Amino acid sequence: MLGGHGNAGLLRHKKSAVLRYEIELKRKRLLPKLPREQRFVINVGQLEDLLANPEFADAVSEHEGKRRIDLESLGFTKLLGSGKIQIPLQVRIERFSKSALTKIESAGGQIEKPAS
Repeated sequence: MLGGHGNAGLLRHKKSAVLRYEIELKRKRLLPKLPREQRFVINVGQLEDLLANPEFADAVSEHEGKRRIDLESLGFTKLLGSGKIQIPLQVRIERFSKSALTKIESAGGQIEKPAS
């Protein structure tokens, strides 16, 4: 009676060997991990490039002397604070980081949440 080949039985009848020799157990998953929901993020430093791109002109408008950009209509879900911005913008997006808020406000702009 061999008790199984390889690592068979480590959780049952060979458990004393696991405890004695401190063998690491790695269990395999039966099903793969489910993917996280897709998140499309944009950084503050990419906003000026987005304004210059004529492909996204339908999401940009003028309001009170400032440019307004609707990131939700472009499919973005969150604004992050990496990069620099010089232009005062009014950005419309649901989720944003604290650093993105401070950088937009220091440039003279503001972030507004859409009415749900």
